[in-house]
Amino acid sequence: MNTERPEPKQRSAPRFPVNGNPIRIYRIDGSNSVFDATCKDIAVGGLGANLDRISAPGQLFVGEIIEIEFLNREVDKFSARHQARVVYHNSDEYGFEFLDLLGTCIPE
Repeated sequence: MNTERPEPKQRSAPRFPVNGNPIRIYRIDGSNSVFDATCKDIAVGGLGANLDRISAPGQLFVGEIIEIEFLNREVDKFSARHQARVVYHNSDEYGFEFLDLLGTCIPE
């Protein structure tokens, strides 16, 4: 039996751990579904997160376009939603690729 692990995929940018910052994920398909999640790591091109299984009324699908809001104002002082694509899904772990880093401002 082959016990060697495959080489990890080469990353286009380094990832940085963010120690569980809360985020909120919005479906933009008209269903108005909202998911609470915890950010694991972030990079220039996207982030990794764990969805809260209790708040998640379903799952997100690879290829789906969503919006992400950082709930920690130390991370995102402008209270913006950032468009992203789901690029990875395994159990409650998800990977997201940012599509629009400028985001859409949310009035507070």
